[in-house]
Amino acid sequence: MPTQKQEKRWYIFRLPKSNNKAKDELDAEDRRRRRDFLPPLEYFAPVFIDVDKAGGKARLVEKPLYLNYVFVRLDAAEISGFRRAHPHYNPIRRTKTAAAGDYLYVGDPEMRMMQLIASALAGTMPCLPPCRATLGKGDRVRIMGGPFSGVEGVLLTQKGKDGGCVVIDVCNRFTVSTLTVRPEYIKVIAFAKDGKHLYKKLDSYYPRIRRAMRASLTPQGVAAADRRHVEAFVARFGGVSIPSDKIRAKYLAFMMMSHAVLGDAARRDYYAWECRAALPAVTNATTRAFILASMYAATGDPKHRRAAEAVTALWDKTKLTPKQRDVIADLEEYGKAM
Repeated sequence: MPTQKQEKRWYIFRLPKSNNKAKDELDAEDRRRRRDFLPPLEYFAPVFIDVDKAGGKARLVEKPLYLNYVFVRLDAAEISGFRRAHPHYNPIRRTKTAAAGDYLYVGDPEMRMMQLIASALAGTMPCLPPCRATLGKGDRVRIMGGPFSGVEGVLLTQKGKDGGCVVIDVCNRFTVSTLTVRPEYIKVIAFAKDGKHLYKKLDSYYPRIRRAMRASLTPQGVAAADRRHVEAFVARFGGVSIPSDKIRAKYLAFMMMSHAVLGDAARRDYYAWECRAALPAVTNATTRAFILASMYAATGDPKHRRAAEAVTALWDKTKLTPKQRDVIADLEEYGKAM
């Protein structure tokens, strides 16, 4: 009775630290197999660039992947034969107590990410030690253009810039970096769990989208610089997953206003509907009034203005906060333009 074909997986092998010829050995093994009309060997043995300061003079040198890991695509039955041919290649068990043969492997999607990066860097893959604290602070992103297009990972920004390097985490053992990615190629999938980065992004966008929204209702229209900023915000943050209902409502209002400014009526109406659905979760009166005023500006529906004014009528006009003054001023300007 024929045996069921086993699934091939990218198993992770560790070599002695003194071994710097892993890629050469695997290349030779692949050539031998092809010469003997055997199936080719699928492997991934990336390298990274390091600075060698030996002799007092710094120079760039190519080194094997961090801690000499290599990846070989085998099925479970082929592992023992591969180890007999290469006894210094040690497969990594899933856990210290895992049974023999229960080895760690990388899934095909994750391997495609790593290979994308390696291809874009022409075989030079900078690798970093594992740093879970650093990874946890970044936004999860997808690269939408350029040589790294298709890579998903965690964005590590530098000095507040929206560009930066994107890293992917490999089995909690090390990270692989793309180096610098241009800001316009980065799309956020999910904000970091601590939420602080999200608040900062929305707060920094707040004055720009208010100005653009007001200008879009005038004959002069939106300034070119503000329009570019709105386009960049939509490209980067459109469709991001936000678990918090309260902050999500504010984000939806920004997206609704952005699409209204850009003249995309279908997307504007979609986000207006989403704003209405999110309003019950908004308990902060100022945020609620801001969203209602934004809905009035984006859709022109006077019922939203009336609802916003019903909220602002309850405020003590002698103790207004800056955001409350903004809402009142916006309602007045929107009313003039309608």
